[in-house]
Amino acid sequence: MASRSKRNVKKTMKRKNQVRGGGKRTKKLSKKVKKVKKTLKKGMNWMKCLSKARKELGIKGFVAINKGKDGVALYKRAKEICGK
Repeated sequence: MASRSKRNVKKTMKRKNQVRGGGKRTKKLSKKVKKVKKTLKKGMNWMKCLSKARKELGIKGFVAINKGKDGVALYKRAKEICGK
């Protein structure tokens, strides 16, 4: 393999853009990736709240959230459960 000079090697993450990832293995993540993971985690909590609300209201099958009688009831109950 041909050796590369230092100026040709691209640094993927600069120190100012690095954040500790958390979890079992603490990795260095970019700030963008950390932000995306955080929003995904929030979304998962919302999905759990929705599933609890569905069970409580006895809704089965497809229901559009915040549309129609069942959808509005589902949305309101899920918001109460999540505490938003």
